[in-house]
Amino acid sequence: MGREDPDPTRQRAADEDFGGPVRYGLIAFLVALALLNAQVTVTRLLAYRFFYHFVFFVISLSQLGLAAAGAWVYASRRLPRMNLDLLRWLLLLAASPLLVLAAYSWLGPRPNLSFGKLDGPTAYGYLSLLSILLVVLNFAGGMVLTTLFTGFKEHIGRLYAADLVGASLGCLASVGLMMYAGPIRAFLMSGVAALLAALGLLILLEGKGRRPSQNLTQPRLVSAWVFLMLFLCLGLAFPGLFDPNLRFPDRAGRLTRSAWTHIARTDATGPASYVIDGDAYTDVYSGLPQGGVDPPSPSYELVSPGPDVAIIGVGAGPQLVVALERGATSVLAVDINPTIIAWSKDEDRQFNQDIFNRPEVTVQVAEGRHALRSSEKDFDLIVMHAIDTWTASSQGAYSLTENFLYTSEAMRDLLSKLRPGGVVSIRRWLFWPPRESLRLFTTINDALEREGFEEPERHLIAVSPEQQFRDPELKVWGFVFFSNQPFGEEQLARLDRYVESRHWSYLYRPGESISTPFTEFLNAHDRQAFYDPYPYIVTPASDANPFFFQIASPWSDWGSGETQKLSGVIYRQSSSLLVLCLVLAVVLTVALLGVPLFLRRGDLSGDRQLGTSVVYFGCLGFGFMAIELPVIQVMTLFLGHPTYALSVVLLGLLAAAGAGSSLMGKLPTAAGRIAIAVVIVLAIGSGLTLLPAVHALIHLPDPIRFGLTLVYVVAIGVPLGMPFVAGVRLLDAARPHQVAWAWAVNGATAVVGSCLLMILMVFSGSGASFALAAVAYGIAFLARPRLALKEASR
Repeated sequence: MGREDPDPTRQRAADEDFGGPVRYGLIAFLVALALLNAQVTVTRLLAYRFFYHFVFFVISLSQLGLAAAGAWVYASRRLPRMNLDLLRWLLLLAASPLLVLAAYSWLGPRPNLSFGKLDGPTAYGYLSLLSILLVVLNFAGGMVLTTLFTGFKEHIGRLYAADLVGASLGCLASVGLMMYAGPIRAFLMSGVAALLAALGLLILLEGKGRRPSQNLTQPRLVSAWVFLMLFLCLGLAFPGLFDPNLRFPDRAGRLTRSAWTHIARTDATGPASYVIDGDAYTDVYSGLPQGGVDPPSPSYELVSPGPDVAIIGVGAGPQLVVALERGATSVLAVDINPTIIAWSKDEDRQFNQDIFNRPEVTVQVAEGRHALRSSEKDFDLIVMHAIDTWTASSQGAYSLTENFLYTSEAMRDLLSKLRPGGVVSIRRWLFWPPRESLRLFTTINDALEREGFEEPERHLIAVSPEQQFRDPELKVWGFVFFSNQPFGEEQLARLDRYVESRHWSYLYRPGESISTPFTEFLNAHDRQAFYDPYPYIVTPASDANPFFFQIASPWSDWGSGETQKLSGVIYRQSSSLLVLCLVLAVVLTVALLGVPLFLRRGDLSGDRQLGTSVVYFGCLGFGFMAIELPVIQVMTLFLGHPTYALSVVLLGLLAAAGAGSSLMGKLPTAAGRIAIAVVIVLAIGSGLTLLPAVHALIHLPDPIRFGLTLVYVVAIGVPLGMPFVAGVRLLDAARPHQVAWAWAVNGATAVVGSCLLMILMVFSGSGASFALAAVAYGIAFLARPRLALKEASR
């Protein structure tokens, strides 16, 4: 380990002469901005290469870099120099985005799924390399922040506020940069921010009279700064250098257009044929005879001629073609991807017969539930066919797989927008035994029951396009229909003729007894007795627990034949990797904190503060995540997209926490107890009232919803920022390295907490996370008196 400084106070006093905490606060601000911009932006980059669970794993692992910095400073007992050491770490932080992008673009294996997606063992080495580089990026930034916090402990409130405000603006900057410049340029801007901080340090030190002979601006460091700026500018000017498809010319040659925004990467493989995030295809004639109506469109057999139709997730327009050729009077075509809509309306309008510009078609770029609730019209038919979650859910590292289009509350929203006798048509994957289609069926039934329908079984239909639907190899698109009125005999007769003429089959039909899990579910007197032995999770999804696609539990025991199929692999990987992330995070955190603690085990004898600080700062890290994650999840519903929820919540939460930490630096430390008590009350209140409030206000215009979100997160963020600063001020001033230890513990428990909390929210809902937040802050409240050695004098 490094040499322990015999008089760290003397070095720190010398550093005060070179700008003090005020100017060093600007460096903390820029570093935090760079880190959060990189962390948010890299989720969009990785979402193109991996499925959501890989993105979550990489980001969780990279966060350990921040905690590792604190642990290293604590274990080394060498107070880093405020000049040369800071400069070196800033240069490494600036270089890291270039290293990550180089590995991301040129060292990955050939995609085995569509254009961008990697999965399975071929991705593990590539994934590990990216993880290491992201740890390095966060470690470099963490070393800068830990150095500042340790060197200026008495100004921790001001510095921690600069850190949090910079982080909040980094979240905001990441969305704006990705929206207008794309994620590659946005990621490189983190390096530019780090170089600006390094330049500020050079100017600050030179302005105080230091010369190159004193080893501050030696030529090699200045040269490194210049070369890094040149390479970053080159990447900003030519982002295609880091395009992950360039390594495979055969694939890149098939792309006629590409656009990469904060929502998704969209590639055109031909006119009106698009690939979303390297995997999901949409083609205007997908499944359609050229210029003809899609044969599998039984929805229109259940409605009167000339219906008013709403299409959620219109994509390139296959269902729009069907609606127009079936004589729809009007069509509301909704999609969340602005690139697809722009291309369909302009560049590809001749190929798709200009269907997006027809007078009877209204196109809206929006999230489906928001679009319907803001519409003044009701509809005869609402179509939501094969709207998958790969694009939207992969955006946020902590959003995982929530999809608010497939919850009981969403089904109730759809019912509320139907005219009397109107029909909702949803198409989902049908395997045997059923899973997605059956969970959709139980969710719709729950919605009908909650709406007060006395016989919900008369409002439901499930159809298979295969007669042999009990085939274990089955993988087709099944249909589920539901209505706000019981299906009539005339409707059912038309559908009967359709099903019979195409040799389809019913999975459930009112008035018939068909031996399928759909019928068994409706006939079950004890629904829980049906759910418990079923091999998949098919309980109704809700807005509090919107993880519709988590069909399998991590501990389920499947047969070897099932797990080898694509259907089994996708479901099982998404669940088992949640547990794998948790195990790896725990192991790495034990190593991260256990090794430094072992090396300094002599500190444990007679030092009650050290053990208490583990409990106190650990509970703060875990509790903060237990509030942040469910707030992001619920606000995804309120604001319409994980990108907006992630950026707006973190912007307000971190900025407000920064204000709270700055305020705490001026108040007596006893105010920390009041702040913890307030957080406990807010956590309990949020668990009870946040989701109902969102349901009541979701119809409001976008500016009002965004404004209300900021008001809420600011109100909860100010007290959240106070306990950490209050705790640091209670630490022994004679041992400044305890600040580094507190930073490490806080960061490490936040990482482990994020993994544990994601599992909890997937299977128990957001309310459970808020409850754990209250428990964690309650433990911190009880531990605080043992942390306060001399509170009366502070």
